[in-house]
Amino acid sequence: MEISHSTRSGQNKSNEDRYRIREEKAGTVIVLADGMGGRSNGATAAAIVSDIICDYNWIFSNIQVSCNDAFAQADKAIAKKSEELRAKMGCAVGCLVIVKNTIFYSGLGDIRLYAQTKTGKQLLMSKDDVLTGKNGQTYLTRSIRGRGLRYPISVITLSTKDILTCSLCTDGYYNNDQNDDATIIEIQFK
Repeated sequence: MEISHSTRSGQNKSNEDRYRIREEKAGTVIVLADGMGGRSNGATAAAIVSDIICDYNWIFSNIQVSCNDAFAQADKAIAKKSEELRAKMGCAVGCLVIVKNTIFYSGLGDIRLYAQTKTGKQLLMSKDDVLTGKNGQTYLTRSIRGRGLRYPISVITLSTKDILTCSLCTDGYYNNDQNDDATIIEIQFK
């Protein structure tokens, strides 16, 4: 397995996307968080969430329980930091866990997981948690923002058998919005 990434800042601001990768003998954890626009401290929120989820003591034999608990710990940390800063903050998050020949994905918000099959098909594997307003603006319906989480957090499971690559990316990347931050993490399976 080979992991690569690419990131860029949007116009006139710093990048509020954060990612972490942790490779262990038992499994690999990849977290991508995108600070929420319109809220203060998006970069701080994304850093807190990516650190807590990546550093969580993952039970690789029970990803569902680990995912729910890791996301809950991140949500509590955001609540605490929001209170300290007296600011609303939050982020979309996607978490990819790879154990042996199995890919597990969970996300809140609009981080997307794409898979390219060995036959060349590009498949969207995740679902966005968004609503589109009358003005075309999108609003996250689920995210980590320190207000508690709705359970269970869904976990998608894929076999690496027929997958050539997986891509985890923020909305700035897949919308090709030059004004927005954009990050993509690509995993190539051998």
